[in-house]
Amino acid sequence: MTLAEAERFYKAYDGNSFHMDREEPGMYGMFKSMSLSPEITRKWDEDLIEGVFGSLWEQPRIAWSLHRRLIDLIRRNKEERYFVRLLDEMEKMDSLDKESKVLIIENMAGRDLALKGGCMLLSTFPAYAERVDRIMDKIMDFTYSENSLLNKMGVSQFDRLEKAKAAYRRAFRKWTADQ
Repeated sequence: MTLAEAERFYKAYDGNSFHMDREEPGMYGMFKSMSLSPEITRKWDEDLIEGVFGSLWEQPRIAWSLHRRLIDLIRRNKEERYFVRLLDEMEKMDSLDKESKVLIIENMAGRDLALKGGCMLLSTFPAYAERVDRIMDKIMDFTYSENSLLNKMGVSQFDRLEKAKAAYRRAFRKWTADQ
């Protein structure tokens, strides 16, 4: 595997070793055997982050998906400047449609029992807790009626929003409690 091939492989999976190993274990084995320096993968991470930021607003309906990618990439990279830039972009997210806002709220809470989302990332940069909560209050400032339509999973939009808000608040408390 050449360095260029390693870079393409790494970037195709956003540098996520779990996905690289699960989807292409042979390639991942070759990749690992290269023992690349952290400086090289950090540069690739920076390229990925810049690319996602560059496309964040091209299609507002998928901004939530790119937001989630940014959380994962920045959590691995741990660069404060990228976290601040993410917050700058989140300031604009209160203009998204309601469904996208719910997905952003879920991204911040985390989609697993360990609540490993944007609030977990916030624990790396605790000085921004108030700003994050202020931004999220703006994003969460909307409602659905209690008789809103059921989504494909049989949950009403109202219930999903309320669950997302509660999960965000739990995650925020969990990851900022020790700060």
